[in-house]
Amino acid sequence: MSQAGVINAGGGGGGAGPVDHLTADTGGQLNPDINHNFNLLGQTAGGIQVMETNGSVSTITFEDRTRISAFVVDPSSTVGLRGTFTTVQSAINAAVSGQTVYVRPGNYVEDLTLVAGVDLIALTGDGYSNTVAIQGSITATYSGRVTIDGFQLIAGASNGITISGANPTVLTLKDCDLTQASGGGIFYSLVCSNANASSFIFDSFGTTNVDGAFYNISAGTHICQGCTFINSGGSTNQNLISNGILTITNSDVGTDNTIGLGFTVSGGGLTAIDCNFSGQIISSGTGRLSIESCRLFTSGAIALTVGGSQAQECYNSIVIGGTASAVSISSSLQMSNCTVNSSNTNAITGAGTLNFGNLIFVGTSSLINTTTQVPYVCSNNAVRVTTPGAYPYTTVPQDNLILVDTSSGRTITPLASPTTGQIHRIKDNVGSAASNNITITPSGKNIDGQASYVIGTNWGAVNIIYNGTQWNVL
Repeated sequence: MSQAGVINAGGGGGGAGPVDHLTADTGGQLNPDINHNFNLLGQTAGGIQVMETNGSVSTITFEDRTRISAFVVDPSSTVGLRGTFTTVQSAINAAVSGQTVYVRPGNYVEDLTLVAGVDLIALTGDGYSNTVAIQGSITATYSGRVTIDGFQLIAGASNGITISGANPTVLTLKDCDLTQASGGGIFYSLVCSNANASSFIFDSFGTTNVDGAFYNISAGTHICQGCTFINSGGSTNQNLISNGILTITNSDVGTDNTIGLGFTVSGGGLTAIDCNFSGQIISSGTGRLSIESCRLFTSGAIALTVGGSQAQECYNSIVIGGTASAVSISSSLQMSNCTVNSSNTNAITGAGTLNFGNLIFVGTSSLINTTTQVPYVCSNNAVRVTTPGAYPYTTVPQDNLILVDTSSGRTITPLASPTTGQIHRIKDNVGSAASNNITITPSGKNIDGQASYVIGTNWGAVNIIYNGTQWNVL
């Protein structure tokens, strides 16, 4: 769809003589046709008119529709299709804070150094379409803010994005496709030393095809929202947080049918809300975990490992360990309103302290064997029906109903360090307690002022509750 404009180059009427020729910016001399006219044509690109000529009286105006900014990147060398720059970095270098670089479709193989206040916007929508790709590493050391919107960012053997130095660098990624295509780098390496540095990733998709990960965080505050990260490499990888804080919400990190992609938090903290993790979550050192309304999945490894010096939290979540224990605790974990799924002997294990309430065990295992178990006040929300396999039987906090086989005399030993309000229901499940008594002998505590209590009636049952000093029969 070309539109022609006409220059009447003839003289006449006693005026000046006809125009012999015009000289273009490129291509040399332009000569008129036999009627002394110069035909000026507009131009289209892909059916869209990018230049038009408009005439009025004695004025011809050229409307250039190819650029919405002085900073348009396009690798084309075709007249009318060219941008103002052929590389992204050259456009960044020419711009100043407050200006935006627009990038047309193409595969730009180059490493970038970002400049404060100079944003990058892909001119084709979002990064999922993969039509505007930057293949290389991106470095950010500036003091200020930059937004990258709608790109496919492809990292090679080196890290994909590195925020480093002592400046308060702020970087935002929106609607991007992040790919670690080769090598063993970390896609997002946040090794800055300024605590005010930060990054934001919104509505983006990431894939690592190699033995790398996405995050290596050593300082600053970082937010990830509405994203999906997949490890399609050959081995399980861990995102690393050694300092700084990452808050990740409404996101998927790994999927059940891919290799795991977890987090190791040795310092700083990880806060996860409404997320799905396929990979191990591990804390150690001074690292802190706060997990709420998440699903943690592994098929044969401990899904949640809690260590270090900080108290950890896991609420309203599903934790799946498969053949392994679902949770291992060597420090302290507060865990409530959670579903635990494991076929291991111990669903929750370790030498630490579990503060818990309202735990639901859906696998074949419901045993908690941590060194210290502290039920919350409403402790019997974490309950199970127990039929002891061997006697004497020592209770554990989540025993709500203990069914006793009275084919022989039996001894039940309430746990040595009960919490005030702890309740057990103990019942003859065979109907022989009259001849084969059930003797309840607390460890180091009395029961109704005595060293023991006997159930001696067939099908007999008692409820016992710890009042802070001794056990009472209800």
